[in-house]
Amino acid sequence: MKYLGSIAGTGVLLSDGIAYADATYELEGFMRKKGQMTGSGEIGLKSVFVKGAIARKDLQLRIADGQLLDLAIADTKTCAPDRIVVDISGSLPVKGDWRH
Repeated sequence: MKYLGSIAGTGVLLSDGIAYADATYELEGFMRKKGQMTGSGEIGLKSVFVKGAIARKDLQLRIADGQLLDLAIADTKTCAPDRIVVDISGSLPVKGDWRH
């Protein structure tokens, strides 16, 4: 697996295609051997939204450029009061968008 770098910014957390909460994100990307990209990181939310986000199965993050990232809660035990730990899949930012 090859490290691509990181991306960070603001976006909107969606649940079932509907805006759920404004969010910040800090994500790291990786390239698997077969050219498949994957990633993980943290999504920052107002604390009142964290518990609800953890309970949902259909989360996406819309980042500033309009791209949608599919999210899965990676670890509910290490979530901070205002952050959730996620894995990203689906269509990720292109290789050149990640910063080292």
